[in-house]
Amino acid sequence: WYGWAVAATGVGAASGGLLVGPLARKYSLPHLVAVGVALSALAVFFPVIGHFSPAVIIVAMGTVGIGSSLINAPLRAALVSRTPTSQRATTIVAAFTLVTVASPLGALAAAALLALNTPPTAWAITATTALIPLSLSA
Repeated sequence: WYGWAVAATGVGAASGGLLVGPLARKYSLPHLVAVGVALSALAVFFPVIGHFSPAVIIVAMGTVGIGSSLINAPLRAALVSRTPTSQRATTIVAAFTLVTVASPLGALAAAALLALNTPPTAWAITATTALIPLSLSA
């Protein structure tokens, strides 16, 4: 079922990518980011409260995918449109480098924690680790 969880994240991200355009016309970008962070955080922390069944995890990971699209597109648009032209290239390269470096580190930490085979603790720490790249992208 692990493969289904990863696939659900991808399907959620693709769905969120399709939703973000129409939603951006209706709601402000900070509101979309706030909803995306809330979706991602709630979905990832949901298994910690004792619902560790594969179906719940798959739905939670799909929700994380949707949330990540609602976060990434508005933040990247703001990064490009609000950075002064003279500093834009340096700022964008620095932001993408931080996120690119932080994401694999979070995945490595998550794998190590999941290997401990203590689901609630591992999921709590994994969820926190997964949210670190989101904070860096802000």
